[in-house]
Amino acid sequence: MLHFTLCGGPAPCIVSMGSKEGLRTAMKKLRFLVSLTTNDNDYQIEQALSAEQMARKLGTEVQIVYADNDAITQSTQILKVIQAAEDKRPDAVVF
Repeated sequence: MLHFTLCGGPAPCIVSMGSKEGLRTAMKKLRFLVSLTTNDNDYQIEQALSAEQMARKLGTEVQIVYADNDAITQSTQILKVIQAAEDKRPDAVVF
């Protein structure tokens, strides 16, 4: 049986255990922020639905925010999220 731990830097801590079945890896659940301009447009609504469906399929978390067609609002929303407490920050921002 093989055991190893890799920790350090900004990356999550990874603990793996090997067995006859192969190598298994435990990682933190990824979190994504999807920043859309409006929830009043069919295309943007479809993007939000697709993001939610893919997050469920991949076992990740997704937060969707809408900026009411205002670039300053969108920038402020993204800034607030990435300046939040480390355990609340997304791993990626999509806009």
